[in-house]
Amino acid sequence: MKIKLLGLALLGTAAAIQPALADEALAKIKNIVVIYAENRSFDHLFGFFPGSFVGNPALKSESSKGFEASVRYRHGAVQAALTGYRQRLSDEIVDVFDPVTFISSTVNRGGISHRSGIEVEFAWRLGDSLRLSANYAYLHAAEPGAIPSTQLREIRRPKHSGSVALDGTEGRLTYGASLAYSGARNDTNFDVFPARTVRLDSYWLAAAKVAFSVRPGWEIFARASNLFDANYQDVFGYRTEGRAIFAGLRLSGK
Repeated sequence: MKIKLLGLALLGTAAAIQPALADEALAKIKNIVVIYAENRSFDHLFGFFPGSFVGNPALKSESSKGFEASVRYRHGAVQAALTGYRQRLSDEIVDVFDPVTFISSTVNRGGISHRSGIEVEFAWRLGDSLRLSANYAYLHAAEPGAIPSTQLREIRRPKHSGSVALDGTEGRLTYGASLAYSGARNDTNFDVFPARTVRLDSYWLAAAKVAFSVRPGWEIFARASNLFDANYQDVFGYRTEGRAIFAGLRLSGK
């Protein structure tokens, strides 16, 4: 079991990776900052699986230091923000494997992992019932390499990501659509020995929704995800959802 205690995450990044159609309540959230690191778990320290894994009682918790700064602008129907951040992670907990005994364990990585980036957010309210929003994120994430004083690009972290969304209301009708982009990133193929680095391609994900209020507390809805039926992977060897369409009747206590 892994316990996640701390990280640096921003609202724009979350929206870029998994687009959400804008919601009036969520729109009031300006920024989310989380300190991210991994604490030692019981399995890390004392776990044991015969012939496969042995814990490490000397393991230390990860520690992180960082900062962020942002500038925000708002004038009439237009809002914009620019955020920059930087983080340094030490004593990172990583898995190690002994090819002789075929036993794996966990250790604290030497050196410091570097993460820094910028995020840009933009929103424009087109009248009383229509809103356009967009964001872009750039991430530089590197970890210590096998050769001292070298840094390698961290796996599963795209440099570029972003999204754009349009949503609105018209009487009892609500609707919206979004398009998100996730850039290429590296991963590790453990199906071969020795394991090797592979490249996961960039992809676009489109989504849409529509709902109609039949009466207070009764709403007919339809929504679709991955409209382009993109074939993509976030983790090498693991499938992701294809095109999906849902429809139904939503009841509430109103």
